Amino acid sequence: MGCRVFALSEAMPQPANLQRFLGETGCDAPLAVTGDDLGWLAIEIEPVEPASTLRIERYLTDDDELRDELDTWAAFVESRSDSASTTILMQRIVSTRQLFTVRVIPFVGATNTILTIEPIARWFARETDGIYQIDGRGFLTAAGELLMPDD
Repeated sequence: MGCRVFALSEAMPQPANLQRFLGETGCDAPLAVTGDDLGWLAIEIEPVEPASTLRIERYLTDDDELRDELDTWAAFVESRSDSASTTILMQRIVSTRQLFTVRVIPFVGATNTILTIEPIARWFARETDGIYQIDGRGFLTAAGELLMPDD
């Protein structure tokens, strides 16, 4: 399972703030951050005990070739419904300035995942004026309100 955060803000969420949020949720797992001159590109939340790792990737719409993917997501939303809320959701997707993906990387032999995807997706959505989509669940607001279910 994975998810995407469609962010309207160009401000880069700081790994230190993510670490603080994780600590508040009871997870003191270290972060492995990689990046370049544009900021961080990937963060892996590495569990202390054998468990699955969460990987967060950051893509910039100005510097990465994301327009086709965003257009595909907007077309998907449009194909699902023809309402005012659908139009607003499509506009938010097309206006995305950063896209974050959050996914679980299974650890062989792991019996648990320390963290779940949704709290992290919600945190990124709050930090970046975004919405998020979780596979099998749908599109949600930063507050966790369902905008459009995946059927």
